[in-house]
Amino acid sequence: MSITKNQLIILQNIYKTDKKISDHLEVTPQYIHNLRKKYQIEIYPASRIKEYRDNELFLYYKNGMSRKNLMVKYDISYVTVRKTIRRKQREFND
Repeated sequence: MSITKNQLIILQNIYKTDKKISDHLEVTPQYIHNLRKKYQIEIYPASRIKEYRDNELFLYYKNGMSRKNLMVKYDISYVTVRKTIRRKQREFND
């Protein structure tokens, strides 16, 4: 399987992590990591991925999606959904 630099950048923007990209392409995460090194593409820092997810989660919540549906959509626990929503509400209220 041959993946171009542009394809890898697009996949990284969609899936964010090597693991998710590798699952999608049915290859190993190490293969994706080696491609990123070859093409000199930076990995998203975990904190940036989490912040993006939290902002998106909060927007879905504000637009009426239930906490249970958010839990399923993001594959995280109900407690994590609740804490994220509370934290984002405090950020926007300050």
